[in-house]
Amino acid sequence: MLLDHNGIAPRIDASARVAPTAVVCGDVTIGANTSIGFGVVLTAESGPIVIGANCVIMDTAVIRGVRGNPVRIGDNVLVGPRAYLTGCEVADNVFLATGTTIFNGARIGTRATVRIKASFTSRPCSRLIPWCPSTGLQWAIPRRSFRHTSTRKSGLFKRNSISLATSSACRESW
Repeated sequence: MLLDHNGIAPRIDASARVAPTAVVCGDVTIGANTSIGFGVVLTAESGPIVIGANCVIMDTAVIRGVRGNPVRIGDNVLVGPRAYLTGCEVADNVFLATGTTIFNGARIGTRATVRIKASFTSRPCSRLIPWCPSTGLQWAIPRRSFRHTSTRKSGLFKRNSISLATSSACRESW
């Protein structure tokens, strides 16, 4: 369903695919070869949404543009099902897994992989996910995923670490 808001209609590239049950409202721009899944809601009633080329927005994702924080999604981005993005920036070549939540003012850097049910705000500790030049990878891991496990054989207590880079060399270079 395509809806105008305050006289502004969505702009959708001719090669883009929008499911019949998706709702696209207001100042929304959808790039070439982008796929918008069933039940997706793109609401740009108070701020614009720009989605780049070759993106996949999977079923039931919600993306909202807000005043002062427009949503910008780069090229080659996959937004998983049940993701919620509001007033954020997502760079090129990013994977946002199922249930990802990204709030106003947060930015996800190029080539990032955001894990299932991760949440990001604009606080400095999670604002920009750095890229590690030694591995060429980025990993964003949700803060709430602390999990303690113990091994009976060794008697050691282990804690899964929460970090934004995949190697200690990258963490030290920040």
